[in-house]
Amino acid sequence: DEKQSIYSFQGADPSQLLKQYHQFQSRNADLLKESMEMSFRSGPEILEYVDAVWNEAPPIANAPADAPSEAGNLVQHVSWRSDQHGSVELWPIAPRKEEEDEDAWARPVNAMRSSSPKAQLAASIAKSVRSMIDAGESIWADEGDGWVRRAVRPEDILILVRGRTGGLFDAIIGELKAKGLPVAGADRLKLGDHIGVQDCLNLMRFAALPERDLTLAEILRGPFVGLVDDDRYLFELASGRKRGETLWQRVQASADPNVQVAAAFLQGLIDRKGEPPFDFLSAVLDVPMTDEQTGWEKLNARLGHPARDPVEALVAEAIAFDSTEPASLQCFIARMEAGDVEIKRDLAAPESEIRVMTVHGAKGLQAPIVILP
Repeated sequence: DEKQSIYSFQGADPSQLLKQYHQFQSRNADLLKESMEMSFRSGPEILEYVDAVWNEAPPIANAPADAPSEAGNLVQHVSWRSDQHGSVELWPIAPRKEEEDEDAWARPVNAMRSSSPKAQLAASIAKSVRSMIDAGESIWADEGDGWVRRAVRPEDILILVRGRTGGLFDAIIGELKAKGLPVAGADRLKLGDHIGVQDCLNLMRFAALPERDLTLAEILRGPFVGLVDDDRYLFELASGRKRGETLWQRVQASADPNVQVAAAFLQGLIDRKGEPPFDFLSAVLDVPMTDEQTGWEKLNARLGHPARDPVEALVAEAIAFDSTEPASLQCFIARMEAGDVEIKRDLAAPESEIRVMTVHGAKGLQAPIVILP
């Protein structure tokens, strides 16, 4: 089935199947080709659209674009859910807009501009999804005892992109979050790329070497300390230092009550620098701090629920490291910085969140509303 053989899934090669079919056909023209036209998954309008597209397409990917469809390859699907109507929307291509850069600072060359087609498309998708949920648009849903009409929920929406690179994937997730929509985040991510993981590693980096000013500055503004007012805290602490004076020394000498609380937390990190990585992370994440919040609660308040999976994966890496390597924070930091640890999040079971995945990663899943940007 050409439609199931996306990306050579498990070595599938539809062109070879077609070649073998023609060889058998040349030996004996009386071949029986079973049809599987009944679909139990999609509504009639969806199937009509899919048939219209595929019946006009060449039978294999490497055939010429103008190759005629073979009569035996034409399909007319029938929906088992014939009384449950759906719809297909085709959006116009987002145009490229030329506009002057109004920012005071020049952007990095690889930064996506708000006027780019991908940014426009991501914003349009988020706006459409927000409108669907706010308006209470209805869908068909299997509630166990039968199909019923109910209002659309975030977990009903599945957004599928071609790949995670190129900017569109991250732009869609960012726009959904900006609209206040619950989104599950990336289905696959590199551990070192997640900001919550870097926040935890920064605590280790500081404990191993308190003189790292940049690391300490990131910790002060991060979720574990939360001194986000730069004018009141970071600028006052970092500016006007004497030659050789570190940011940590300024933090220790500060009379500001909030900075003193931060200094006590940071000193606790230094005191634990001889602990194994897992013990260090457990103390940071599980033990309540002076404000009665644990590290997990602080991460969740700043970064949201999607931060938990990557940080839990980091803790799992620490457990594995402790059992095979010297129990050293510095060695664990080096391992994480040199490695390319990737985790795959299980988004098969909806959890009141919009799912954004690749087409390949979503194989076998289904949802009432599927968006293919």
